[in-house]
Amino acid sequence: ASMKYIIMLPLILIIYGCKTMSPVSGLNDPLEKSVTVTSEGFSKPLMLMYQSVDPFFRGWIDKSDKAQSHQVYIRVNSGNNFENWSQLVFLKEGQLVELNTVRVSYDVEGNAYYEDIIAEFPLTYLQWIASQESVDMRIKSGRSNLKIDFSISGDEAIKYLKSIEDTLGKLN
Repeated sequence: ASMKYIIMLPLILIIYGCKTMSPVSGLNDPLEKSVTVTSEGFSKPLMLMYQSVDPFFRGWIDKSDKAQSHQVYIRVNSGNNFENWSQLVFLKEGQLVELNTVRVSYDVEGNAYYEDIIAEFPLTYLQWIASQESVDMRIKSGRSNLKIDFSISGDEAIKYLKSIEDTLGKLN
């Protein structure tokens, strides 16, 4: 019986890893004032099993006036303690960009502490990332000296911006 589970585990991981979320929600929902667009699942679908960070873009488009807001949303496996991540930093054209982060959710599973954080992200930054192969970023803990480095690909920003553009076209 245990051999059966050993054989099934890789298959389950492959299926789970191939799962992608719908990048757009709320478009045809009359009970929602805005449309949510996300790049969640673009690059790291198995993230929290093997990695400590899963960043993606998330944004909203107001259905009435088409106003947009964007975020970098980061899921973090903080290890064995909450870190209260407080800052996202990266270099943009040689200049240090420092953005405050806000923890929007947290959970504990066994000895693993998970935190979801966001940083408001201007459209101009997204457009710049889309012009790069990838952008190295770092989150910094507000509780300790812990830092985690990761990158976001330009392809992910391109896909996200395309979803924004397509959604705006459907709202006209």
